[in-house]
Amino acid sequence: MNIKLSSNMECFQRGEEFLKVLHYIKDNSAPDYKLFSFNSSYYYNLTNLLEPIARQIKEDCRTVVMVGMGGAILNPKTFALFNRNADLNIEYLDTLDPIYFQSFIKRIELKQTKFLIISKSGETLETISLCLTLIKIFEQQGIKNINKHFIFITGFKDSTLKEIAINLGSTILPHEEIGGRFASFTNINLLPLMLMNQDAHAFCEGGEEVLRDFLYNREESLIAKGMPFLTNMVENKYSIHINMSYAKSLHNFLEWNKQIIAESLGKEGFGITPMCAHGPEDQHSQLQLYLDGSKDKFFSLYNFAIYKAPNLPAVEFQGIFNKTIEDLILAQYKAFVDILSEHKIPTRQITMLDDSAKSLGALMMFSMIETIVLGLMNNINPFGQPAVEGMKQLVYKLLK
Repeated sequence: MNIKLSSNMECFQRGEEFLKVLHYIKDNSAPDYKLFSFNSSYYYNLTNLLEPIARQIKEDCRTVVMVGMGGAILNPKTFALFNRNADLNIEYLDTLDPIYFQSFIKRIELKQTKFLIISKSGETLETISLCLTLIKIFEQQGIKNINKHFIFITGFKDSTLKEIAINLGSTILPHEEIGGRFASFTNINLLPLMLMNQDAHAFCEGGEEVLRDFLYNREESLIAKGMPFLTNMVENKYSIHINMSYAKSLHNFLEWNKQIIAESLGKEGFGITPMCAHGPEDQHSQLQLYLDGSKDKFFSLYNFAIYKAPNLPAVEFQGIFNKTIEDLILAQYKAFVDILSEHKIPTRQITMLDDSAKSLGALMMFSMIETIVLGLMNNINPFGQPAVEGMKQLVYKLLK
């Protein structure tokens, strides 16, 4: 498997509860649980359908802009810093800030740009507003065949966004009936992966390995072995979960994972507050708090077993001889792990074999499953975000 787990704590195992949750998941056929029926047949069929679409997009434009909010954009954005082999310029638009929006539009060539508009519900206010604004700008600039500049991914039901797409005459791809944050192995991720020339099959294989391990290896699965650490944190009232990585390419993964934890578990007075931290930068701004502040935090540290960065020159300074910046970051990571243990701060390490698509697929599947299981073990429905609806209604009320 492409990821490994370790922690600095011995934790009590709630094996019977874990197995009850496992059986519940296996027996559940509700749409939200479709993630657990994911298999190679599904993703080979899906990638075969998406390949000609991705190929056509690459031929038609120079820039692809992904537009969405929440899981619809945090999922594909996860790959942004892995984007080393793309022929296209890949951009992301997930803000209503008018100043940023204007500067963003000025720096792209609209005639050479396609917009991928993503919303499962088709009713996301921000996404609809951005989409309609973009269409107006195309019209103002007299650009013809506007429909060819937009591709929509949205749910099967009728919606405002689907109506816009139909009226425009643009391509509509179906969004699976699973919440956006858990839709990592559907077209909202696989199409962007293909556009970046990443291996979508390998990404899915990494996820499937973790899923099959969870479903069939029971107490010996990676999820089962990692669950005691999380349940121990909940039972001992550690309320702040700091997810930290020394790998720059994992920064967007941490943002997506923050949503997975917050929206899935923050219900009925339960929840863990997730925070993102980045090494070594946050050593120079947050470390004092971590080591000497309130003892309500625990850490998940993400790193690569190896960094694929050959031919870096070695340097010498202050008694350090013949070391590269890779040597330095690995030493900083180990020192951070050691100092947390010295201060008896609960810490676990999630180590990826490398920065391949397969390893990232394994990591994303692992994060989704462990969060779902933790919620169910604490009688929390990890799907949906019911409390958010009140905010949406209030915004509409203020606009009318």
